[in-house]
Amino acid sequence: MIGNDVIDLNLARQSHWRKERFLQKAFTEDEIILIKKNNNPFEMIWTLWSAKESVYKVLMQQGETSYFNPKKIICLSESSQSSLTFRFKEQILYSSTETRMGYLHTIASVNKSILPTIVQHHVKLRKPFYKNQSNMIRQEVKTFFNHLYNVGVNKISIVKSSDGIPSVYYGSKRLPHYLSISHHGHVAGFALFKKM
Repeated sequence: MIGNDVIDLNLARQSHWRKERFLQKAFTEDEIILIKKNNNPFEMIWTLWSAKESVYKVLMQQGETSYFNPKKIICLSESSQSSLTFRFKEQILYSSTETRMGYLHTIASVNKSILPTIVQHHVKLRKPFYKNQSNMIRQEVKTFFNHLYNVGVNKISIVKSSDGIPSVYYGSKRLPHYLSISHHGHVAGFALFKKM
């Protein structure tokens, strides 16, 4: 199971990221210390946030939680900003974040060894409207699967479960892939891993 999250850093700069109240609602005391002692606290905040969102999507797929409580997803490591380890209850989860020009893309899994093999794809969006973001990234997923299986974009569909977890179908057949989709501002992305 995998999760992903993208953050448009230009849009994030306009948020209340410097406010102590935001930090206290989203992060543990140890995470706040980690943020404040980092050379780039802005990027550290959004790396942690994106990683927690990605981990949450993994937990959703497992049926562990149905609501996002970022303080319950606890960062355990500080050795590398791009690769973090988290704990939720007794479970350990891992994330990997790529910083690109103007955005972050994070992936997460319970299995650290699969992180390098997860397919990631990002697109820049001209219009940052929710419906446009959603439609654009869904079309990117369909195009990717068309290239992968050579079946035609019109035969590929993305169906969300009642919990909001996306699956890819070819006709009525569910394809054997974990899929996670994210969009924020002017960026959208997906992560994909073939089930064993």
